[in-house]
Amino acid sequence: RIRVRSVQAASSIDVVAVLSKVFGGGMPRSHPLADFFATSPIIRHVFGRTNVIIQLSPPPANGLPSLSPSVPRYVAIYRFGSVVFFNISTKEASRLLEQIKKHA
Repeated sequence: RIRVRSVQAASSIDVVAVLSKVFGGGMPRSHPLADFFATSPIIRHVFGRTNVIIQLSPPPANGLPSLSPSVPRYVAIYRFGSVVFFNISTKEASRLLEQIKKHA
């Protein structure tokens, strides 16, 4: 079973800025998502013509029991403003969405 949540976050999103500033490595400890990426780093990303798809590592062992550590987790961000979360908890999705919207 796949958990999918889609959001129309804005009329447009700068996917390159989101990848580098929200999901980029080497973020300062003061960054709002520093603790999230310390436990869920990016595995890889793929650019399309209108989007970027980002694969996150499995959730930490102390995460939600409904999310198995073996289930792949993805975020798809589209230039036209949509964001789709696959197998990401509501709390994590809300935190990510808040940061993604800063690049709309």
